[in-house]
Amino acid sequence: MRSTRGLVITIAALGLIGLGAWYWISRRGLQAPPAVEVAEKWAQVLSWTGVEGALGRPVFTRGLDHKTRTPHVPALAQIDAPGSMPLIGTDALPADYLGQIDMLLAWGDQPHFEGTCADDGVGPLVLHDRLRAALAIAGPADVDRAQAVLAVARALRQRGSLIMTFVGLQATLGVARWAKARGVPAWPELRAAKPSPAGFVQAVAREAVCSDALIARSMVDDGAVPAVLRLRWQVHAYQSLAPLQVADPTFATLRPLIKTASDGGTVEGAMLEAIEVNRGAMLEKFEKAAVDFAALVGE
Repeated sequence: MRSTRGLVITIAALGLIGLGAWYWISRRGLQAPPAVEVAEKWAQVLSWTGVEGALGRPVFTRGLDHKTRTPHVPALAQIDAPGSMPLIGTDALPADYLGQIDMLLAWGDQPHFEGTCADDGVGPLVLHDRLRAALAIAGPADVDRAQAVLAVARALRQRGSLIMTFVGLQATLGVARWAKARGVPAWPELRAAKPSPAGFVQAVAREAVCSDALIARSMVDDGAVPAVLRLRWQVHAYQSLAPLQVADPTFATLRPLIKTASDGGTVEGAMLEAIEVNRGAMLEKFEKAAVDFAALVGE
């Protein structure tokens, strides 16, 4: 329950970031920055995501889409206890639910993302639910299933939006918790999955790209956002992310770099402050995940 509640809070926080960014761009002046300068800066932002190709929105096949809901299954309530990893029999779960789990784990072998993350498609809570259920039905001999969950988590953490990255983090912790509960020694791929400061830096860069996709979609859908405001957003993204691009970052060195860029109480300054405060909260979540992971795998 605690991890689900944390995911809900994270979704709400990211929603506030989006609303804040929207309010900021809607109130800015219309003077366009030089196009060449914007292109150079945005190319840097894209390079900071750590992704070559499409990112952001995981695309699944039939059986798991934006209409998918989590059924009320009494057996799954056992997973909600903080830190627990009960073993649940597959006979306690609906056949279509098990099919969704199998499809999701198969997706991890060849993860597919679309080039926009303005809409994450399948809800993050649905993915979180299916991944933790996949571990709950895995016994000590089912290391391959746990490894498959880890593969899905890795894909979400490497190419997903910030909220999808957080889903991947929770799934990674779930695998570590599963290994400890089942008495399975941590294997190399699991040890290598420890949440890192560099992963945080890439995740917030991807989120900037996702925000840009949202702005671009609004320009096409209803014309509510002038093109110049998208250029301003791209420059702002560069300016706010550039300080985080340090060699061998640690959580301690990143913390003071996420600072307020207020310019005298203006609307822009207030919005930058709001965005950066939430980035600070996300950094705290990454750091806590790293600490919890180390404790579970014995590092």
